[in-house]
Amino acid sequence: MPLAEASLQRSLKCITNANFAAFAIEAAAACAIGSVSLLADSASFLTAATNGLLALGLPRWPPRGRAAVAGACATLTFACLLGALGMALSKYRAPIPPDPLVLTSVGAAALAVHLLCSFIVAVHRRPVRSPVWTILAAARYDVLVKVAIIETGVVTAFIWRAPWLDVITGIALVVLNADGAWRVWTAARHQAR
Repeated sequence: MPLAEASLQRSLKCITNANFAAFAIEAAAACAIGSVSLLADSASFLTAATNGLLALGLPRWPPRGRAAVAGACATLTFACLLGALGMALSKYRAPIPPDPLVLTSVGAAALAVHLLCSFIVAVHRRPVRSPVWTILAAARYDVLVKVAIIETGVVTAFIWRAPWLDVITGIALVVLNADGAWRVWTAARHQAR
């Protein structure tokens, strides 16, 4: 394996593992504090991790195996998004805001993960494989979403002590992340053929 390819593979592994870990932490924190935006955002980490996994080791798998893994991850992503919508609806019955300190802290940690992934992507200026580059480059665009989550926590703490900004941010993220999950699902079905 050429040096550039080996370096790219290591980068992919690092980014994929970071995204899986961030998904688990963010989803757990979201459930613990009742944050719609964190739960909806955790789906983006799962989608990024799935894409990394597909680019990493699964190309050697048979098409049906790749499709099964991608389909399972897409299903889990949709479950997170539906969970976020359910949590948003529950806020109308019990309008309790999420803990702003935890919301802001987890948002900042998620931002750090995406900045790290973006830095790793920047090292590979000339990608070995174009689809892999596309997967890695997607990490850059999620940084703005993390800033919105941090702002939601700050506003909830100091200006508007209500769950509604978290709900609005979460619903916007559900819409954004549903597209990514749908693309993974579509790719899985395409590979199964």
